[in-house]
Amino acid sequence: MTKYDKSVRDLMKDMVADLGLDKKNVLQKKEALEWFRTNYPAIDYKTVECHLTRMSINAPSRLHYNAVPREDDLLFKISPTEFRLFDSQIDPAPIWSEKQAPSIGHRKFKQEKSYQKQVSHLIDNLDELHETFYQANVFTGPSLYFCVFR
Repeated sequence: MTKYDKSVRDLMKDMVADLGLDKKNVLQKKEALEWFRTNYPAIDYKTVECHLTRMSINAPSRLHYNAVPREDDLLFKISPTEFRLFDSQIDPAPIWSEKQAPSIGHRKFKQEKSYQKQVSHLIDNLDELHETFYQANVFTGPSLYFCVFR
């Protein structure tokens, strides 16, 4: 159930109009947070931060927030705390897929590679790690009983 008559996406557009933001002005994240705190206090600051990312055409992580092409193409992220209006005449095309955001695919590959390294380490050192685990005496309560006598 929404707390207000408009979605946060629509309220972001209202905020831009209310603050008189144009393609030459810079919007500070703290200004956006303050605007929502003053006008829509029931909306959590994290929700506002997520929508700033979702509506920034050049933020690769906008894909995690299910950005909708054209509907969420409002801002251009200058820095982690600065935004301006998206200008289709000078800005790159909005990121709508992983193909357009190579850093996401690269990060995913890097995580998988790191995971493989950890698994290999576990397998190669299984006996030593097993012994270290049992020397730590982590399970001192009845948990062993419940595992063995089920």
